[in-house]
Amino acid sequence: GGGFSVDVGSGSGAALIMLLELLPNLHVRAVEPDETAFAYLCHNTKDFSRVVCERQSLLELQVTDAPVSVVTLIGSSHRVNTAFLFQKVWHALVDGGILCIADEILPSFSSREERNNALVRHHSNYILASMAEIDMYGLDQHKNGETELYRQTRQALTRAVLEAQYGQTGAAVKRCRDLYTELSEKLPPKQPASPIGAFVRYYFWEIQAMVAGFDYEIARKTHVKRLLSLANGSGFDLLRHRQVYASTGVDEWDGGTHVFTFQKRTASFLSR
Repeated sequence: GGGFSVDVGSGSGAALIMLLELLPNLHVRAVEPDETAFAYLCHNTKDFSRVVCERQSLLELQVTDAPVSVVTLIGSSHRVNTAFLFQKVWHALVDGGILCIADEILPSFSSREERNNALVRHHSNYILASMAEIDMYGLDQHKNGETELYRQTRQALTRAVLEAQYGQTGAAVKRCRDLYTELSEKLPPKQPASPIGAFVRYYFWEIQAMVAGFDYEIARKTHVKRLLSLANGSGFDLLRHRQVYASTGVDEWDGGTHVFTFQKRTASFLSR
């Protein structure tokens, strides 16, 4: 349709560039608040005249100058309060506008302890699945400090997942916190010395996201059923949902990477 698309939390622009290549007529306002990520975003999208980069947050976003027909959030929806996200986007979109969210979503929980348990299983399983592939190709055979950190990470997360599955949430959380502290202290700041070092750095950021989820409200992801309930209550209808990767559970409504497409209803309590 007409109007602009707004990509919220564009990061370095990697996912946005793929979207631009798929949709050659798309014009995008790319919104990213982080200074470092914004610099990469501007550099990476400089050859796309259809992109306007804006260093601001969703809270600061103003949409009075042009109609917004599509809003996308790729890997960034968990950075903001979910209820606020839906309300802000509802006001930004034209009637019938589309909201697309692609992100990691936790398995269901109903208490803080259950949420912490879900965080351990969700993040750890992403990492351990990656490690299973690495182990097949023997990338951890080189003996160096990074390989040792890789093995410590695998051992700690394997134990943490088992503890979480058997209801020992406190022990699992402590093990993950201790692992994060150890990686923070021992992981060299310089470039990786071997291929395994690049993976360990990725694991470090995933573990950091897990620990942030334990501690900070802004990082507390919701679960699928609650996200759908908040969307419906904020004036959005679900058009399509797909779980593209499962981190936990046995069905498409459990933890993992999900893609949701919502459409703004033309009438909602928000407009009354």
